Amino acid sequence: MKKEAKKQISLEEKKSVQLEMLKEIDAFCRENNIRYSLAFGTLLGAIRHKGFIPWDDDVDIMMPLPDMLRFKKMFCSKTIKYCDVDTEKYYEFGFSRLANIDTYNQTGIIAKSYGVCIDLYPIVAIPKEIKERDSFFQKATVLFEHRIRLMKWKKQLVRYFPVKTIPGFKKAMKDYRDYMLNTYDYGSTGEFYIVAGRLSIRNRTMYDFDLFEDMMEVDFEGSKFWSISKYDFFLTLMYGDYMTPPPENQRHPYHGGHYYWK
Repeated sequence: MKKEAKKQISLEEKKSVQLEMLKEIDAFCRENNIRYSLAFGTLLGAIRHKGFIPWDDDVDIMMPLPDMLRFKKMFCSKTIKYCDVDTEKYYEFGFSRLANIDTYNQTGIIAKSYGVCIDLYPIVAIPKEIKERDSFFQKATVLFEHRIRLMKWKKQLVRYFPVKTIPGFKKAMKDYRDYMLNTYDYGSTGEFYIVAGRLSIRNRTMYDFDLFEDMMEVDFEGSKFWSISKYDFFLTLMYGDYMTPPPENQRHPYHGGHYYWK
C-alpha cells in the first residue's frame, strides 16, 4: 500500500501558525514578567504593515539574555518546543528557536528539521573598550566560521546520504553559542549585541545603550505585542529607509523551506 504523502503547509498557513504561537508566547511573557520585543522583519512588519510583511515568511523576537534564560527554564507548552543546542542533538543555530511540534521541514533524505518556527535572538553584553571588543569578535569569528564550514558539509551530506550529522558538529555549535552568551555578564559592560545569524551585520546589531529601557505595544495582525520604544533607531540602523518597501522583484520569502504537517 502506497504511503500517504504529508500535506505541505502554504505560506498563509505558516503565518497563521506563527501568529498563534506568538500569541501564546506573548501571554506567557506577560504573566511571568519576561521582557521580549518583536525584532527584525517582524518589527518592521508591525510598524509598516500592522502585521506580516506580505511576502515575508518568518517571525523574529528578541530578549535580553537574563530574560531568555528564565524563559528557557520556565516555558511549557503543548504545541511549542524550545529548541537550542542543549535540547536538540542536531541543532545548527547560534540562537534559539521555538518550533511548532505538529510540523516539520524536510532537509535531506531522512533528515527532518524543526517545523514552523519563531526565531528567538538573545541580547548579550559586549566589551565597551574598542580593543577588547575587537578581540572578542575576532575569536567569535573563528568559532563562527568553523561552525559554518561544518554546517555546509553537513547540508551537502544529508542531501544525498541517510545521515543527520557529522563528527564535531554539535561541539562546534555549542562552543560558539557558549562563547557568545557566557563571556560577559549581561549589563556589566554598558554595551549590547544581538546574537543573530551573521557576524557580518554586527555593526547594525551593536548598541551602547539598553534597547529594553523603554517598551511599547504595537499592532500586529489585529493583536498587541511588545516592541522596544526606540524601534525607529533599530529599524533605521538595520534597513535604512524602512518605510519604503523594496522593488517588486525583491519581494519574495527570505528563508523559504518546505514545511509539512506531521
